[in-house]
Amino acid sequence: MTVLALAGGEWGLHRLVEDHLAEGAACRLTDPTAELDLSIVTPHLVSGHLGDVRIGGSLGSDAPVGATLEARLDDVHVGLFGSGPRTASDGSARVTVGWANLPLDSFGGPLGGALRPGEQDGYLALEGPGLTLLAAVDVADGELRVTPDVLLTQGQEIQVSRFLPLIEQRSPEAATQLQPRSVPLPDLPDGVTLTGAEVSGTGLVLNADLDPTALLADSEACS
Repeated sequence: MTVLALAGGEWGLHRLVEDHLAEGAACRLTDPTAELDLSIVTPHLVSGHLGDVRIGGSLGSDAPVGATLEARLDDVHVGLFGSGPRTASDGSARVTVGWANLPLDSFGGPLGGALRPGEQDGYLALEGPGLTLLAAVDVADGELRVTPDVLLTQGQEIQVSRFLPLIEQRSPEAATQLQPRSVPLPDLPDGVTLTGAEVSGTGLVLNADLDPTALLADSEACS
């Protein structure tokens, strides 16, 4: 019984500290969660040194496109017994944007309208009737940059840059659709700086540097 009581108390303290950390992100993320790497938190409550912490949540309904954020904060400290100010020494984040939330309709012209986005060989693959466009993705000045690279049709690979002059002669509209362009991204919390993009099977993944205190400030600091 004593062991069970101790275990229950430890679980409660663990949850209390995680809730305190998640509270710091409540004005920046919707339904934020926090998860400690520690299995036992009690010995750390006096020093306030909690080690690494993972924080996640949605960027919210007011963002231009839906997205979720997963952050890892290094060397997190809190006040006495898990309360008070929260600080961290470093951090990084990944923002995941589902296919349904990416405005990719501007590529519909040369692909015949409705598109099915996905991943192929590390590219963003936009599939239309009888034709697939493979595009490279990156970030620049806080925006997603999509650069068409290869057209796949009838078993052939057509390098866009090589054949773009010919495409321009036959169909200027299609050539325009195949030019690199920027795609809107969600508003990110203060302190999150995009560093790159990659394509996964479920959507776009944005990598970011993170101000270590960006998701830990008191709610009074929210703008």
